[in-house]
Amino acid sequence: DMARLENMASLCLGYLVRAAVSGMGIEADLKWPNDLLLTARDGTEITEGKFGGILLEERNGRILAGLGLNLRHAPGVPLLREGHAVPAVALPSFDGTVCEFWADLLAGMISRYERDVAHATLEMVRRKGETALAWRGMTVYAEDAGTTGRVAGITEDGFLRLETEDGCLLVSSGSIRLLEE
Repeated sequence: DMARLENMASLCLGYLVRAAVSGMGIEADLKWPNDLLLTARDGTEITEGKFGGILLEERNGRILAGLGLNLRHAPGVPLLREGHAVPAVALPSFDGTVCEFWADLLAGMISRYERDVAHATLEMVRRKGETALAWRGMTVYAEDAGTTGRVAGITEDGFLRLETEDGCLLVSSGSIRLLEE
């Protein structure tokens, strides 16, 4: 079904971008369902910011993917949507050309696609994508569901799986934000 494929496509693309930028020395995670977070681990401190996003659109039975990244500049807080989950950031110490960056990114994504995704089942893609997931084991607020829960993983349909006080909750849409613990 197209909804399942779109959910898995976002997860797969997030995994491929994460793998490619990791090869470029950039630590990143995928904030379900479609945001790319920069993670800087300094001892026990984790600071995060959104440096990119994935946009998927269905047209005539095909899924088109768009990818936006903040290479040199990021919008300030007044320009972000109300209720944004994390601040926007630009990639640190980006000093090359945009064309060189995109060429390196694309080469890394293609390499990882050929190695991990091209001949994989949807379950294999789900497991790979789950490795890219931000905030695993941490408590988040799921906006559309109006509840909090601990990020437990991704279902075979690409839904976010949260462990709540009332049991397992599957989140199919909306934004999540990290809660201070």
